[in-house]
Amino acid sequence: MSIIRRWARLLVHYSVGVQPGWKVEIRGNPLGEPLLKEVYREVLKAGGFPHMKLGMEALTPLLIGEGSDEQIGYQWPTDREEAKEIDARISIGSSGNPRLLAGLPSDKVALLRKASEPLMEITFDRTNKGEFTWVGTLFPTEAQAKEAGMSLPEFEEFITKAGHLDEEDPVLFWRQFGRAQEQLAQVLNKGKEIHFLAPDTDLKMSVLGRTWIPCSGTLNFPDGEVFSAPIEESVEGEIRYRFPTLYQGVLVEDIRLKFSSGVVVDAQAAKGEEHLLALLDLDEGARTVGEVAIGTNYAIQRHTKNILFDEKIGGTIHLALGRGYPQTGSRNLSALHWDMVLDMRQGGRILLDGETIHENGLFTIPNLNLPGMPSQPSR
Repeated sequence: MSIIRRWARLLVHYSVGVQPGWKVEIRGNPLGEPLLKEVYREVLKAGGFPHMKLGMEALTPLLIGEGSDEQIGYQWPTDREEAKEIDARISIGSSGNPRLLAGLPSDKVALLRKASEPLMEITFDRTNKGEFTWVGTLFPTEAQAKEAGMSLPEFEEFITKAGHLDEEDPVLFWRQFGRAQEQLAQVLNKGKEIHFLAPDTDLKMSVLGRTWIPCSGTLNFPDGEVFSAPIEESVEGEIRYRFPTLYQGVLVEDIRLKFSSGVVVDAQAAKGEEHLLALLDLDEGARTVGEVAIGTNYAIQRHTKNILFDEKIGGTIHLALGRGYPQTGSRNLSALHWDMVLDMRQGGRILLDGETIHENGLFTIPNLNLPGMPSQPSR
């Protein structure tokens, strides 16, 4: 069986679990045709009703560059109705130009993001109620490979290894991985305060009463994180992200944030600071942390400037500014959800209620058998 067919089967039958009669939206663009076609085939086999929704990425800069504010902010009523009706969505990202929006006015890019908020509200609410399920993945292109610093064959192999798609039964791996993730979430759910220490980083937050969610291929693919949300007003301290982040086609480098009473009170970036500040001012919730997470996929060890992979790197953490996920208990609302990744593999520590649970990128929790994680060196 080809990798693409194995991938499609996993997305349809494992990640979203399509049932007979389900209305399934398949979202992507023509660059992802090989995987889009196989996903469509598998939805038919599962007895679902596939709805292919193809986009053209070149239209977005056209809208931002030439559209009025009213046109940029317009949402089709049919899109809202569709969001209320479909049972599942499978999104397949693929780009011929990951920096498509670079050079466009940051306030216009932010306005486009703001326009998506009503659809996000519907999606998050229905997901929280168990009425809707979704998964996102990425089909490799030459441009994305170049952005990641790889050739296309190298990038294809990177994705295959990250998703364990070269195994005879990748679902078996992800189920085993999921059991270890659940064990990790149980430990984290007992904690009251989490504290991150790394070079130029000293950040504390309360997670009392919040829920940690283990991820093993049913929301993103490839996967590998455990996420929650802090008590909004509890985040205190400073954090420095040395990994460059590509958000809405704009590269932002060396981000430094200072929090007081849960709000970003100072923000700097060595590159792309204008974009950073514009998005922080997007709405009332944009300066508040909506997600806190730990990356657990140790098959991903290199930075790619693509958040689907980078936030899963084993030995990292990430925080998202903006909207939180209701299932974690988050109350923060925003049109923004911007994940920023911090490498903890050299001198980083995570403390839960004052006890070290993660050091230099590796968990120190006794009896945690997380597939793929290297052993802690003996002391």
